Amino acid sequence: MMNSKKFKTVDEYIAALSPEKGKLMKAIRKAIHMALPGAESVISYNMPAVKENGIVIFYAAYKEHIGIYPKPSGVKAFAKELARYDGSKGTIKLPLNEPMPLDLLTRIAVYRAEENKKAAPKKGGSQEKKRQGRKVPSRSGEITWQYAFASGWRRM
Repeated sequence: MMNSKKFKTVDEYIAALSPEKGKLMKAIRKAIHMALPGAESVISYNMPAVKENGIVIFYAAYKEHIGIYPKPSGVKAFAKELARYDGSKGTIKLPLNEPMPLDLLTRIAVYRAEENKKAAPKKGGSQEKKRQGRKVPSRSGEITWQYAFASGWRRM
C-alpha cells in the first residue's frame, strides 16, 4: 500500500487501490459490518480498521496479499482454520489469487468484538463507586472521612 499518503477515511483508502484490490477490501468491510452492524469503520495506523469497544480488526492491501490483523488472540482462537495461511502471532496473510475466506473473517471479527465487550469498563462499576465521596479538601481542616481513608491520611 502507499504508505506516503495519509488516509482519512476507509473509502479514501479503498479508492487509492487497484479495482481488483478495492473490490476485495469492500467485500471484507461489508462482510464484517454485516456481522457487526454497530461497528464503525475507521483509519488507524493508516489502514482500515473496524471499531467496536476498541479496535476489533485491521485489514490492509499489499502487493500480493491482504493483511488481516485481529490481535494475537484472534489468530490463536482460529489457529486450525488459519493454518493454511501465512502469518504470525497477530497477522494473517490472505493471498490475492485465492478466494477470500469471508465467513472465517467475520467469525474472527465477532470473536474479537466479544473480547472487546468483555474488556470494556462497565458504567457505574467499582472504580466509579470507589471515587464517590472522595473530595479533595478546599480549605485546610476540611476533610471528609472518605478522602482521609482513601488517601491513607492520618493526623500525627
